[in-house]
Amino acid sequence: MNGRKLATDADLYLAMLFQTPVTVFVRNVAYEPSRGGVIETFDDKHVVVGGSHYARNVCDIREEREKPDR
Repeated sequence: MNGRKLATDADLYLAMLFQTPVTVFVRNVAYEPSRGGVIETFDDKHVVVGGSHYARNVCDIREEREKPDR
């Protein structure tokens, strides 16, 4: 799985403010993992990532991990 789960409003706000790349997981499967994106807006029921709307109660939003340089 990707990085840290963003669960609280504070987590989502900071990720939106700093334009942190995120991935949306629905039932522990990455939803359109090639798109990913940044959080555009959110409220207590929904979050918008990369132009797509997701219900917060059925998905996990996770920070994308940086790939280590080799």
